[in-house]
Amino acid sequence: MTQDPRGNELRQLKREMVAADDVQVRRLVALVDRVAVRGEADALIAALRPRLAQLRPPRPLRFERLLFLPLDPLILPPSSWRPGSVGIPRMALKALAGVVNAGLGDQAWTLNALIAERSTADTAIAAEAGAQLWPLAAGILRQASTPAGWTEASGLHASEFPPLTASLAALLDEGTALWDLASPHDEPPDPANCERLLTGAAAHGAQPLAMMLALLLARLPLAGHLLQYADDLAAKASDSGKIAPDRALDFLLSGIEHGGEEHGAFPSDVDEIRRAALLLETLVAQSARRPTRAARLERVRRRLDESCRDAFSTSTAGLASELTASGLAVPDPAALEASARHVRRVDAVGRRLGGASFYDTTLRHTAERLGACPGLGKVARLRLAEILLGPDAALALFG
Repeated sequence: MTQDPRGNELRQLKREMVAADDVQVRRLVALVDRVAVRGEADALIAALRPRLAQLRPPRPLRFERLLFLPLDPLILPPSSWRPGSVGIPRMALKALAGVVNAGLGDQAWTLNALIAERSTADTAIAAEAGAQLWPLAAGILRQASTPAGWTEASGLHASEFPPLTASLAALLDEGTALWDLASPHDEPPDPANCERLLTGAAAHGAQPLAMMLALLLARLPLAGHLLQYADDLAAKASDSGKIAPDRALDFLLSGIEHGGEEHGAFPSDVDEIRRAALLLETLVAQSARRPTRAARLERVRRRLDESCRDAFSTSTAGLASELTASGLAVPDPAALEASARHVRRVDAVGRRLGGASFYDTTLRHTAERLGACPGLGKVARLRLAEILLGPDAALALFG
């Protein structure tokens, strides 16, 4: 059988894209986002999703992206989604957005005009447009019939449309509240409001409850009280509803363990590892209610520990490389401090997972290399050592 040379070229291009540096990835994504007809361009972007999850570059605020912004942690690649999954299949997003767009009529034009030339970095516009779109979309999806061409457009069987749209409607009813939780705040979210979201989802059935709990814990990994509250709600439900919290937890743990096309084989970015570690702490604290999960939680902890050690080794090696290079020129103290602070960020996450002696030893060896950097003044050396080791250890080493 003769191979398609064009297919070989695309595969080679994907491999080169995955190996590209951060600047190249951002440029490529910006170029693809300017393409009006997507097709193969979207297939190329799929290969970069693990990198995009780490870099989080601003993306054009198109209708489809705006519609699903509050639900982003639930979106799954085709390889990970199964019928009845707690997640939302990425391959169906465009078809679902088409249903909503058609149902809006002239209002769709108004919304598209509002978000024209905007990006996901324009959070105020996203909130304003979303506040208009999400409740309307919920009503449209709740009333929608399976459209002609649904299977061809989405890759899903017609029987998947009603339960999927019913669950999405229940979540999008609360789109503004969910998007607000995704935004950074100085104060922790109101527990009563989070419980209200779970209560409202449970009123629509087991699937919306499982999806809402998974979404809330993905956004608020230390909110263990929400798991207890969901358990109480599920205890009052029918037999199928009683397992809703367990299905949410399976979804979250699978996301850490496997990741799929969206996040890579296992979390490697420090922020992703931190969120996973915090969620793991919550689940371990609640493990008395689910003793059968203990072995799985320990396996996940070990995997996260390994991933964090790898990230820590990479960050300390990067700082050591900067110190070696700065021996040939006047060093940039601000750049070195930024690298040292990143090392400590990874260190702080790693200590939550165990192995403190590994981090202590590596930090000490890294700090000792400061003395081999002749272009680094004493004050700058002390400052970097203080970031890495703390004030007392820094004075003992270079005082």
